Amino acid sequence: MHKLFIEAREYISRRISKGKLRHELKNMTFLDKHTKEEFLTMQALAYDWEEMSVLEWETLVDEEYDAEEESVPIKKGTIVSTQERNGLNIPPSGKSQWHYFKKDLRENKGFDERTIREIEEDTIRILSRISNDTRKREPVKGLVVGSVQSGKTTSMAALMAMASSYSWNYFIILSGTIDNLRKQTQDRLIMDMTSTGRGVSWTVVDNPSLKMESHMLPQNLDFTETMGRKYITVLLKQKNRLQDLLKWMTSDSNAMKDMRILLIDDEADQASVNTVDLDSGRDRKAINNLIVNIVNGKDAKGNDLQAKFNAMNYLAYTATPYANILSEGPSEALYPQDFISLLTTSRQHFGPATIFGIEETEHAGLDIIRTISEEDKVQIGLVEKDLDDTLPSSLKRAVAYYLSSCAALRVQNYRKPLSMLVHTSINVKHHDKIANAISDWIRISSKELLSIAEDVWEEESERFTIDDFMTSMPTYTIDQSQTLKKLPFDEIIGELHEIIRQISPKSVDDSAILYHNGVHLCIDNSQNNKINENNEYFRLIYPDSKQLDSMEKAPIFLIIGGSTMSRGLTIEGLITTYFSRNTGAADTLMQMGRWFGYRPKIELFPRIWLTSKGIRQFQFLATLDMDLRNELIEMANQDIDYSKVGPKLLATPKYTYLTLTARNKMNDRVPVEYDFSGQNIQTYKFHDDTEIMKSNIALTESFLNSLGDAKIAKGHPGESFYWNNVPTENVSDFLRTFKAVDKMRAFRDIEAFLEWVEIAKSKDLLHNWNVIIGTIKGKDKDINSDKIWGINNFRAHKVERSRKIELDKGIIDIGVLRNSRDLFRDIDLSEVSDEIREKIKIENSKSYSEIRNELGLEKIPQLIIYRIDKNSVGSSANGKVPLNLEEDLIGLVISIPGSKVANATTKFTVNMKGDDLFVEDEEDLD
Repeated sequence: MHKLFIEAREYISRRISKGKLRHELKNMTFLDKHTKEEFLTMQALAYDWEEMSVLEWETLVDEEYDAEEESVPIKKGTIVSTQERNGLNIPPSGKSQWHYFKKDLRENKGFDERTIREIEEDTIRILSRISNDTRKREPVKGLVVGSVQSGKTTSMAALMAMASSYSWNYFIILSGTIDNLRKQTQDRLIMDMTSTGRGVSWTVVDNPSLKMESHMLPQNLDFTETMGRKYITVLLKQKNRLQDLLKWMTSDSNAMKDMRILLIDDEADQASVNTVDLDSGRDRKAINNLIVNIVNGKDAKGNDLQAKFNAMNYLAYTATPYANILSEGPSEALYPQDFISLLTTSRQHFGPATIFGIEETEHAGLDIIRTISEEDKVQIGLVEKDLDDTLPSSLKRAVAYYLSSCAALRVQNYRKPLSMLVHTSINVKHHDKIANAISDWIRISSKELLSIAEDVWEEESERFTIDDFMTSMPTYTIDQSQTLKKLPFDEIIGELHEIIRQISPKSVDDSAILYHNGVHLCIDNSQNNKINENNEYFRLIYPDSKQLDSMEKAPIFLIIGGSTMSRGLTIEGLITTYFSRNTGAADTLMQMGRWFGYRPKIELFPRIWLTSKGIRQFQFLATLDMDLRNELIEMANQDIDYSKVGPKLLATPKYTYLTLTARNKMNDRVPVEYDFSGQNIQTYKFHDDTEIMKSNIALTESFLNSLGDAKIAKGHPGESFYWNNVPTENVSDFLRTFKAVDKMRAFRDIEAFLEWVEIAKSKDLLHNWNVIIGTIKGKDKDINSDKIWGINNFRAHKVERSRKIELDKGIIDIGVLRNSRDLFRDIDLSEVSDEIREKIKIENSKSYSEIRNELGLEKIPQLIIYRIDKNSVGSSANGKVPLNLEEDLIGLVISIPGSKVANATTKFTVNMKGDDLFVEDEEDLD
């Protein structure tokens, strides 16, 4: 059984946050009288720590530091701001709204203290940048970036609770364009505010307009500070609703002068963004124009009003901020000219990086992705067009797995809703065809279903275990004993029989939704807004808390949908997703990932079926998401005035073929200068072609042979061989001839990279190269075996890597090539200080840059060459398999020094090679 060490992890995390260094915690330098063993024993007795050895303690410290140092862009909140802090602090305990909100998080919502602390830190970071008096300045405009399904609504509620503890008094939430999503947000926020609002009087202003009853008009409401009343409006982003709001807000000048407004634009990249090129002389789109006028204190025609709001703060919330950053620059527009805040993501969140991994890093993702073959996608098309009613095999397996999971969870008394999402098309007619085919198969082919269910259940239970999960997410801190298990099939088959007895939509009796113990078939689209003639309702509605308490078993939902499933709507207990649709815009595709979020107790159950193209798209988006967060964090660290220099979303050639958002949302994008400084490039994909393998081996041996005898760096695990001061032209010739997979972002256009290197070298920003042999510490008996390779004076062990299960025909994908310790193999440890040796042991990106600078190596690029054994078994984690090749592979790592080298950029006029990765499907082009 994998130990969690929850209490010990919390202890280490607190010490890290207070500045303790890794070696201090590992070596327990804080101990005076006791030994390490005694300390661990005392902690177990006094604080219920799990028993652990000193080795386990040291491993735990490394895991926690790795999570903090390597995953900071994903986990830690930060802010990039041109706005001075307003001096406000966290409201003191007592009767403040914030005090009661925190209490509700702790006592009623089950948030742990660490998560509450992170929410509090994120919230005060935002609150300290907004203003309670903007009469003599422009409105505050900020952007808050979360992750898909990561708790943005909780952040909005937290900000409202904290701001209402001070003088802000009118909270407007613009909530998408779909009414059931607006209602979901409104119910949640109003419950959060009113259920904890002791000492604060909240009034809901629903769909404000001048046609409201007189007591709800602004002149009859009290916005003064003395009464402490707070008002909340949750509004759809529709033209008529926004026009009514604007007229209502500005109808009384006296009320305006007392309004301290916090306007939160939820899903701000949808509908709010300007999609018109203003240089063309055309007017803004209606919704964008109305929001701009509201924020800037203008009337519906854009004229300045004589009266001003006491305070206006516009905060755009989104997980995909590309359109918000690229649509327009600082002006009267909604561009976040005052600050961009990144929300902290909980360790329990299943986000893009967690599920899909990060390209060219050790983050391989979770082994929960399954492939929809091209043949199966064609078959789906036939079903959608009513040319065939036979489900493809992958969809049968997905449905069978989902129903088996529901049976297993019900047997273990899981009582919350469980869901499967099938998203193949935006065409509502297609939804009916897919729904009918699935329901007919479940009703008619139960024998086949049960046979497939047993096969897929046993395969999935063996393939992804609790140990696999904890290996992939070592810092996941929910108690493992609470995680529900994959039971043997013979223990769930009885419940499975019960589940498949009924598959039907929800029925309606006297306007009440009735639920049953079978499968609720939901078709969620605009054609199913009404109850049909059979008193059935097909749209997705989950039972409320009272209904859920009265149900004997967890309700089961099988949902077919398109656009309504793509944004905002929370799909509860999402176990299985079957997703075969592609799109050309990154923000649209990311929002379609309804599988992101939290899965307490059911961590082992989620599975996602995607096309191979879809898998590659989401892997790429996970890296894009990480790079955006890295860019913002770097801007914050360097104190860059981003109102003058916006985030460089397209700053490197790797994204030149990706449409980040719809093209009409990128009116203010500008060409950028490519900057490869700080880039770490590796070949993790290879041609499955024996002749290319042989060619690369011959080329590499010839290149290394030309360098003469290698130097030996002492003090590393295994011998370290390297060559220094290798001329740039020699390395360039080698890289230009090397046959790499051009689908990889690094080698999309090697000429652009080599041209940049030449220019940087001519400016004395880069020197000649160090070439390093990437190796492992092998066994002496291997010295004359085929596990060794060498030229001239070096003999080094080949490395072992396993391959991912094939996604692209003809391509070998090993996931990650580089071992971080190899970046230091051109440093002789016998000639450096003890302090530097200690830093090298840490092996992280921060220490790497510091060490290169301290040793005068900050201008030396590195080329690390690996020879990968053709018979590699490697790691079997995340569904990997042995290589089993005819020839060895040559892998390359290119490391360019610096995070961002000043003046190292240059504009390129070369044409970057394209890719079909984000080309729209035909249905998207219609």
